[in-house]
Amino acid sequence: MISIIENPYKSIQVETDEGNIVTIKEGDSVEFVVESTAEVIKGIVTKFASKDEKLKVQIFSAEKVCEQIWPVVAMSEGSLKLVDSDNED
Repeated sequence: MISIIENPYKSIQVETDEGNIVTIKEGDSVEFVVESTAEVIKGIVTKFASKDEKLKVQIFSAEKVCEQIWPVVAMSEGSLKLVDSDNED
């Protein structure tokens, strides 16, 4: 599970693998690793639902084919990070 530092309105602050604190807002491009499968998920955040350990992140997939909802408990610790949208494939 990722480490959520704070959960202000329409954003979250998370701790990265490097120990840095990053603020992620709705509309940001992100990527993370699913803990159980090691699959890398990329997309644009459209919504945050709930708080703390119950938090779910809704993203529009990078392939732009569907929206997905991911609970933070399914994300590998420190894997949620911002992605530079200019450098996407």
